[in-house]
Amino acid sequence: MTEPIFKMNIFRGTLMLLTLFFASLLCAQSGSPPLSETSPCPMGKSEVLKLADYLFGDGDYERAAVEYLRFYLVYPDDSCAQYALFMAALSKERAGEYTAARKLYERLGKKYPALSRIAEYRKALTYFYVGQYDTIIAHPDTADPAMRYLLGWANLAKNDYKRASEIFSSFLDKSDTTVISGSISFLLQRCRQGLAMHDKNPYFAALISALAPGLGRGYAGHWGDALFGFITVAVPAGLAASYWKKDRGFAVVMAVTGVVFYLGDIYGSFVGAKIANKKRKTELFTKTIEQVPHPPGSIYSKVPCKRSGR
Repeated sequence: MTEPIFKMNIFRGTLMLLTLFFASLLCAQSGSPPLSETSPCPMGKSEVLKLADYLFGDGDYERAAVEYLRFYLVYPDDSCAQYALFMAALSKERAGEYTAARKLYERLGKKYPALSRIAEYRKALTYFYVGQYDTIIAHPDTADPAMRYLLGWANLAKNDYKRASEIFSSFLDKSDTTVISGSISFLLQRCRQGLAMHDKNPYFAALISALAPGLGRGYAGHWGDALFGFITVAVPAGLAASYWKKDRGFAVVMAVTGVVFYLGDIYGSFVGAKIANKKRKTELFTKTIEQVPHPPGSIYSKVPCKRSGR
């Protein structure tokens, strides 16, 4: 009695599995494939751009780049195609994908020669963002005021305040400062601050630490470390002197400990002075780029779309 029921259950289970399998195949065939830049879009032109602009404004740069590229590839002859390509590159730039951004900027410059300056500037800016300042300095385009402005920033980032000041000062005698006129005086002031900044001499810090443990760290501005350094040298040295006759073994251990801390304090003072110099310059640059009215990223950051309303 139970055997026919068991066989019937197996048959029903098998039939159900086959039904689910074929149903899944039908769903897979009827479902929409994942969209890419080249996928046809069911939306109209304006809807694609509106979506891309919304994603960009929301900080979703990865998806924004896909939508901008979709518009550019599907509607290459549209009046807003150059806008879409530029925004795709800018989206990649904002997403930190600088290699992809450079390729898109190169395509922008080749496809639309009128935008070549914008493309070259934004491409150079990607090197600025990753700290490759020498790349910008090695290939200066002084004919373009924006590139000259970026060149000044590259020198400022490398703490070459004299050269940066010379470049920024060149804008004072020209009429091409319309975009950045509010920033030049500010930057020149920061360059003067950098020039007036006196570096701590690492060798002097090491020397005075050799004469008085901890003093070199204090010279670098770390008085808490200076006190700690003095204690770690003075205490073992004092114990070694006190127990030299009573317990020679313990005294030797303390003496060796004191010497190790003494040498470590000298080296620490040398390194500490270097770190202090770098920290002060980094803070100056960070505050400058945060407070300047026209940071490098704000230059050539827009390309018009000729369609009405843009």
